[in-house]
Amino acid sequence: MLNNTLIINEIIKMIPVITGALITGIIALISTTVTHRFAVKKEKNALMLSKIEELSKELSEYHALIISQSINLASTGQMTDIKDKTFHLNTLVNIYVPQLLPVYDSYTKEVHANINSLMGIGEKKFEVDKVQKLYTDLMKSIADEAKKYLS
Repeated sequence: MLNNTLIINEIIKMIPVITGALITGIIALISTTVTHRFAVKKEKNALMLSKIEELSKELSEYHALIISQSINLASTGQMTDIKDKTFHLNTLVNIYVPQLLPVYDSYTKEVHANINSLMGIGEKKFEVDKVQKLYTDLMKSIADEAKKYLS
């Protein structure tokens, strides 16, 4: 009986140690989970920002090429041989910022309509102001989207 009492006393003395270990383990698990969640969110935001930056850069280059191509077509009637970047732009928009598709589509449709008109398909004119406004609207939409990931 004395032996059982000693064992029970020892078990009672160990309860605070076991409870402390359990509490420490739970706190460590919660802390690790929260840290991991924030790290994943930060990495995702960094990826999205880099892709939005890439899209902005590619779109600016594309817009400059289109304006240059349009001026060349209007003055000489000849198209210069340029590398088409629309596939890469379409891919970036479709994968990373599909909410910008309507704005992007309206821009590209206007660009293609203007290029076609300069090539003799339809009325020969290039509406620089309309294309520039659509480009500006698209870039503003991209900037608004980037702001979501900066916080």
